Amino acid sequence: ARPASTLLSADEETIRGAAETFATEILAPKVQDMDRDSKMSPEIVQVPEDLGGVGMGFTASCLAIE
Repeated sequence: ARPASTLLSADEETIRGAAETFATEILAPKVQDMDRDSKMSPEIVQVPEDLGGVGMGFTASCLAIE
């Protein structure tokens, strides 16, 4: 058997899990309202200024988006 060509780092696995939790617990309950209003809920898209960005690599960003 051939090994996987891409193995996720521990940080990337953590990001994947956090994104899944965010999607199911925070985002999913708001989807119908956002669809009806044709806009994102402000508390979902606001990023605190003190964070200064996401600081993720390309693969981690893709996992969060996925």
